[in-house]
Amino acid sequence: RCTVVPIHQATEGMASELIMMWASRSVDEAIETLASPDVTVTNQSDKELQLYKLRELDSLVQEAVAQCAREAVDPTVVEIAPPSRG
Repeated sequence: RCTVVPIHQATEGMASELIMMWASRSVDEAIETLASPDVTVTNQSDKELQLYKLRELDSLVQEAVAQCAREAVDPTVVEIAPPSRG
C-alpha cells in the first residue's frame, strides 16, 4: 500500500503513472533501472549508497515476512528495525 501526493506542477495522472511504473517491478529490476547512467544524480556516491540501502531494505522485509510466516503473524503489522551496527 502506498500514497503518492503530487506536489508543485505534478498531476494526479503523473502520480498514477509513477505507481504503474514501479508497482510491478522487483527490487532487482528497480536497482537495474535506477543504476542506469541515464538516471542522473548530483553525487554518484549518494546514488550508490541509496541503491545499496534499497537492497538492504529488501532483505529486511524478506526476513520480517519469513519471521511472520514462522510465527503465524500477520505480516502487515510487523515492525521492522534495521540491524544494529555496533
